Amino acid sequence: MSGEKHDHAVRVQVERLRKSFGRVEVLHGLDLTAERGEILCVIGPSGCGKSVLLRHIIGLETPDDGKVLIEGLDATSNEAKERYRMAMVFQSSALFNSMTVIENVALYLRENRVLKNEGQILMTVAKQLVLLGLTGSEHKLPSELSGGMKKRVAIARALVTNPNLILYDEPTAELDPLMAINIGGIIRDLKKQVDVTTIVVTHDRELAFGIADRVAMMREGVIVEIGTPEQVRASANPVVQEFINAKHNGTGAQ
Repeated sequence: MSGEKHDHAVRVQVERLRKSFGRVEVLHGLDLTAERGEILCVIGPSGCGKSVLLRHIIGLETPDDGKVLIEGLDATSNEAKERYRMAMVFQSSALFNSMTVIENVALYLRENRVLKNEGQILMTVAKQLVLLGLTGSEHKLPSELSGGMKKRVAIARALVTNPNLILYDEPTAELDPLMAINIGGIIRDLKKQVDVTTIVVTHDRELAFGIADRVAMMREGVIVEIGTPEQVRASANPVVQEFINAKHNGTGAQ
C-alpha cells in the first residue's frame, strides 16, 4: 500500500544537489548519503551551505538541480510523504510561547488526529517527556525553561511524531559547554532507544566527533571529506585539518 506508514530508520541519498540564491550558488552539485539508523554529522565553517542542505532534505527548499531520495523515493513525492515521516529540531527550538511543555509536544498528535483519544495522546507525550528527562516540567511555559530544556522539549516534540528521519540544525547553539555535552548525550542515547536515522548540522566539532557514526566535512557547497570520526580526524586534506584545529568554530549556520 502506497499510504502505509513505515516505522524503521531510512536511507537518505542527496544526489548532485545544486542551489543558488540570486547569483550566489550555495550548493555545487553536492552528494551525500545517510545510512539507516546512523548519526551523520555535517560540519563546516559558517556560510558553507550546511543549513541550506538540511532545508532541502526536510523539503523547505526546492533544488535548482539534483534530488533528495528517501529509500529510493523522491523526498518531494506524495508516496515518500505518505510512507515516511521526517522531523526537524530547529536551532531556535521554535516552541510556541503561549503553550505549555505538554501542549507543545502534543500539538502534532492533536492537530493530525494521530491517536483516537486524549488519554492516548497524554500517555504518548508522557513517554517522551520521561525519555527526555522533562518530568515535572509539563505545565511550564517556554519562558520558564532554560535553553537546554527548550532543546529537550523540541526533541520530544520531534520524537512524538515517530519519525523515520530526524534532523537537527545547530542543536548546541547558544548553550553553555556543559549543556551542550548534555544535549549531545541525549542525541547519542536516543539511537539505542529509537529506530531513526539522524542528521545533525553543526559547527560544534566536539559535538560532531563525540556523537557521530560518520562525519561529513562541508566547504563551499560540497562535501570534501566523509568517514568515521577517526578517519576524518586523520584526514590529510589541509582544508579539513584547518577546520578541526581552528581555535574557534564560529557561530551561526548557513
